Amino acid sequence: MRRRPGASALALVLVALLAAGTVPVPSLHAAPHRGKGRGAEEPLGLVRLRGVVVAVGPSALTLRLAEGGTVTCRLVEGTRIGGRARLVVGLVVEVRAVRVGGALVALAVEAAEARGPARSAGLLSSAGAAAEGVAIAVGERTLSVLRADNTLLTVLLTGTTQLRGASSVPRLAVVEVVGTANADGSLSARTVAVRFDPRRATQVSGRVTVAWDGTGFVLSGGAIVTVDEATWVLWGAALRPPAFIAPGMRATVWGEGRPPVIAARVVQLAP
Repeated sequence: MRRRPGASALALVLVALLAAGTVPVPSLHAAPHRGKGRGAEEPLGLVRLRGVVVAVGPSALTLRLAEGGTVTCRLVEGTRIGGRARLVVGLVVEVRAVRVGGALVALAVEAAEARGPARSAGLLSSAGAAAEGVAIAVGERTLSVLRADNTLLTVLLTGTTQLRGASSVPRLAVVEVVGTANADGSLSARTVAVRFDPRRATQVSGRVTVAWDGTGFVLSGGAIVTVDEATWVLWGAALRPPAFIAPGMRATVWGEGRPPVIAARVVQLAP
């Protein structure tokens, strides 16, 4: 068999590189990337699964996949489960997971027909005007609440305002306010309910190394963070959708669970 010109030379170069130890070798710990992600490197691959629940426990979920076979995913404290009471045998679910230590760890589990919770910038309740948002500034008698439509609402606290869920309102708390709308656009609060208190949450910070659009991201410290429509993502004093998060950004996360997986409730981003 005739050898093409230059083949011998190429073989000699490869032998020399191998001897010098300079040929790059793929990492044995890198999981294949199966999801839509952004970043020059993908050390963790997002795995999307759809199947029927055949077994479920406090720390594991087993699915029978549509293409055949079964797969088991670990459930951790930070796993997002849409309607945990509905996670039963026979339910068709969609799972987003990553490989950690050789095992699949579920980031989010939702019923196939589930949709993310809608957020309203303002609404009317039986008690009067109401609004939900993030307290981005806290004064002695006022709150500045950033709502889902990126508008700021000034909330006036009076001597009769009742606080629920906490003895005080910290900055970056997720609050629901009910009260009376004023002519100047402010709201005099009758009740302020703290739905999420960052002081009681898990907090992690770092550079975003990998981001999966609208699903989650990985921080430089190794924490895997899940996000969804219920996560409040702040860029300065404005809200952004979860898909805005990109590699290179600095992120501080307040959420539920413990590493390796944290379910984010509030994310503060910086360049």
